[in-house]
This record gives sequence, structure tokens and C-alpha cells, in this order.
Amino acid sequence: MMRLTADYTRYNRWLSEERPFLFSTLGYIGRSDGPVQLVGDSWPKVSSPLEIGILAKLQDQPLALSMVKRSGFQNYYTRKLRYFIQFFDFVPEIRDDKNRLIEPTELKSLFFKSDVDRAAVLAALNSTIFFWFFNVYSDVRNVNRREILCFPLMVAKLERENHKTLTRLGRLLMTDFIDNAEVLTSTYKKLKKTLHIQSFQPRQSKHIIDKIDVALGAHYGLSPQELDFILNYDIKYRLGAEADEDEE
Repeated sequence: MMRLTADYTRYNRWLSEERPFLFSTLGYIGRSDGPVQLVGDSWPKVSSPLEIGILAKLQDQPLALSMVKRSGFQNYYTRKLRYFIQFFDFVPEIRDDKNRLIEPTELKSLFFKSDVDRAAVLAALNSTIFFWFFNVYSDVRNVNRREILCFPLMVAKLERENHKTLTRLGRLLMTDFIDNAEVLTSTYKKLKKTLHIQSFQPRQSKHIIDKIDVALGAHYGLSPQELDFILNYDIKYRLGAEADEDEE
């Protein structure tokens, strides 16, 4: 029996009808060809030299160095994960039947020294590059702070025009999130409460997210082939029929 010597494979998604063909579609790449770990001692989930090449170009300092302990400029996120990871510069609305605002549970904050830094990072964290990076290194179950802090992006190293572009796109993305938001009504029998929850559909903002990835691709020096991989990463699942369900 042939012994597999490869050590890396990508994180795999599949539809139910694809299950019989799952093992034949797995791809591996040898450990000797692998990159230095960017997130602790986590082994990256990659399966091609192209992905290895992208990781090799993400040699910026970690995002943690662009953050501060406390300020008036913050981004928000929750640990919920689906086909997009959602970051906001506002608190998503939840209201009860009396129209009273209720603070979301488990809302996390990231703090920055200025509004423009906050907006630039907001764009980057909503990018497909970050979504891919997160899938490569995380457990792909919850949005944990570790992957956010380790994301290779030193805001101070962004070229001035690139910083301005990311800042503009981050703000534009938030406007688009709000414009495309829906209000979902959920009744919780045990709590005897009905809540009206602001729900976002980031797949409808993919055209803006793509522009963010183009800007980040220029910062990292990605080739056209590498950028194309990022723009189309998991697109069948992120924009396909399975993504038609609520993404709140």
C-alpha cells in the first residue's frame, strides 16, 4: 500500500450530493513545501503551491500591533460564523416588541487610535483575504480573537493611497450593509420574548468586498493568479443556493 507523505490539505466544504466524491477531490501538499506558521503553532489548511505562495507574501506584522487597549474608535463582531465573517463600526440593532433597544449578547470590540485606522481595518477584516486566512488557521467554528490579532496587517505600513482606499471602502461597505439589511422576527418561548433582529446579507456587498481585496492584494504584492484565487475563494458556497438562508 502506498504511504501518503503529504501533510497539508485545505478546509473542505461540500454539499450533500457531493459526499460520495469527497475523498477523490482532496488535495495534499508536502510539509517540506509549507510556510512558516503565522498563527501560533497551527498548521495551515492549504492544498496547493498557489496558497503556499499567498501565505509567503503575508509577511506583515500582526494586526494586534495596530490596535490599542481602549479608545473611542472601535469595530464590533460576534463569534458567529457562516459564509462571511461580519465586522461592523456600529452595534447591530435588536429590539423587543416595545421597540426598546437590546444590546446583542457576546458582542466583541476592537479598538484603534483613529477613525481612519478603524475604517481601514474594518475593510480588511471583511475581506475575502481575511476569510481565507481565517479558514486556513482557525477551527472554522467560531470567530476567535487569536486569528484576528495574528492577521498580518500593520496599518502604519499601508501606502497612503492604499490606506485612503481601504478607509473609503470600509465606510462604503457599512452603508451597503445597512441598505441591504433585513429585520428578522424571532420568538423565544422559554424567555417569553419576541425580538426583531437586524440581519445583514454580505453576499450582496461582494462587489465592494472584491474592491477591498484588490487593494489588499496590491499591499501584499499578490499576482493576478493569486488575487483571482482570493476573489473566487469558496464562491460556490458563499454566493450559491446554500447562502440564500439568513446570514445574521
